[in-house]
Amino acid sequence: MQIFKLSSNGWKIYKELKLEVLREDLEAFGSLYENYVGMSEESWRKKLDNPSSYVLVGQKGEDTVGMVDACKFAGEKVNHIAKVLGVYVRKAYRGQGKGRELMEALMNQLVSDQQIEKVRLSVNAAHPAAVKLYKDLGFEIVGTLHREMKIGGEYYDKYIMEKFL
Repeated sequence: MQIFKLSSNGWKIYKELKLEVLREDLEAFGSLYENYVGMSEESWRKKLDNPSSYVLVGQKGEDTVGMVDACKFAGEKVNHIAKVLGVYVRKAYRGQGKGRELMEALMNQLVSDQQIEKVRLSVNAAHPAAVKLYKDLGFEIVGTLHREMKIGGEYYDKYIMEKFL
């Protein structure tokens, strides 16, 4: 799998993956499909042009396998922190280590930014494979947000995890 940082020219790939994950994996992310579906091309491009944004995509031949999305916090007191916003692997590629590859590529990018000292993420506690992946990559659970998401009357807890670089 080839992994590369997406530029604003790849906004259609980013839009396609982001909308797919929000439509298909409701309990994985806190964002709503409806909040993104009507976004303009300019908004998608702006996200990718942001120097604090890290959107990496994995491709195998012509197929897009998945993506990882992160950002560096702005502001003098917090610009040493990056946050993983989401990791998504298409169903056909799950269970093959593609999420690990994407996360490792992201961590390499973040390490190369000399300002970043800590990486933070949140993960649905009901996704043990994702929790295990992050632990294997050196992240530690530092807190639990109870009943953080409610989907169709069912509540989900989220773990807050972090790793110092």
